[in-house]
Amino acid sequence: MCYREEAIECVKDHVLQIHKQIYAKYNGDFDRIYTEGYNSKSYTGRVIEPGKVYELSYLECSCPKVKCGLRNHPQQCECSRQSILYILSQLEPGSHFEVRIENTILRGSDRCTFQITRHEGIYKEKMMETERILLRPWRDSDAEVLYKWASDPDVGPRAGWAPHQSVEESLEIIRTVFNDALHTWAIELKETGEAIGAMGYGPSCECDLPAREGEPLIGYWVAKPYWNQGICTEALQLMLDHIRQTTDIKSLISGHFVDNPASGRVMEKCGFVPTGETCIDANQYQGANRPIRVLRLTIK
Repeated sequence: MCYREEAIECVKDHVLQIHKQIYAKYNGDFDRIYTEGYNSKSYTGRVIEPGKVYELSYLECSCPKVKCGLRNHPQQCECSRQSILYILSQLEPGSHFEVRIENTILRGSDRCTFQITRHEGIYKEKMMETERILLRPWRDSDAEVLYKWASDPDVGPRAGWAPHQSVEESLEIIRTVFNDALHTWAIELKETGEAIGAMGYGPSCECDLPAREGEPLIGYWVAKPYWNQGICTEALQLMLDHIRQTTDIKSLISGHFVDNPASGRVMEKCGFVPTGETCIDANQYQGANRPIRVLRLTIK
């Protein structure tokens, strides 16, 4: 189970209901929620920029696996970050949120602190585009076409995820896994106006690749009817140009199952270089016995 799935399973019942009650009590006013609502012996809130940026601190680690000694590595705090993202997506589906880990007890701090940035309504970031494609945020209205492509058993397993079983599952994926308009995009084919794949990057701590500290991982897929048309290469290069222009990221890690060499060719065309390493990542769907070839891009 990946951190995202584990986080949702951990908080979806009791913890989520507590946050829903606080949200309702203050009528969705985040400034009041983070000054009055999040003020207890267990956690505290703070407004950094009214209406937009907030801080949430837990005065002790609330992770049951940490408490019982099953989890002790700082990278595993990604599970807590994912739980906060999930709760926020359920409180306010019409907004997009960034959650950044500031400090954690597993890093030696006296508390776990997260910074939350809220983008109210549809995120207005300029879409990235070429003559053929757009990279744009996912929408609830993409659920049916996402299911059409993601239910294909030849697509998901090549990228390490299970085929979707229903339109409802695809909608839930859009609202949770894809609910990050700053780092995850739909690949839209301009000719049809349909989403035909996904492109994104994010924390590498959910995988077992030999990533450097804080080094993001890239991921992508495209629907089977659009294979071997250069679309993934075009979309990946577009995202890499965006990363160079808008972030200070120094390097990115990636990998592909050795039985899917076409994905590796996409990476290499965009400048990724094999590290000479292979690994097994049992977190990936059908990943327990499939070696992954590791590549890295140094951003200059």
